[in-house]
Amino acid sequence: MNKSSPAPLEKRAIKMRKEMADVEKRMGRFVAAGHSKDHVAEVVMDGYHHVKHIDIDPEWNGDKEVLCDTLTEAFNDACEQIDNEYDLEISSIVSHYTNDDEGY
Repeated sequence: MNKSSPAPLEKRAIKMRKEMADVEKRMGRFVAAGHSKDHVAEVVMDGYHHVKHIDIDPEWNGDKEVLCDTLTEAFNDACEQIDNEYDLEISSIVSHYTNDDEGY
């Protein structure tokens, strides 16, 4: 085996690591805006699940418990959007490596 040239499997692993790093960069640029069911609250997050902004409808005048529930709904909605986007990105990479003709 030639030590200066990586084996086909190693080449695939290197390429896959690069593609995964690219996914991480894209996820950092991804923005999700989660909303409560009643649209009273909005939580904006980046692809790393960092909250960037929280907005409450200025017309809302409910109690603290309802506000907590509303924010939880919006937060969970944003997280679900991010997780779905990540799953799409990863499945694209995985399908490329499981459906190619190179084999292992």
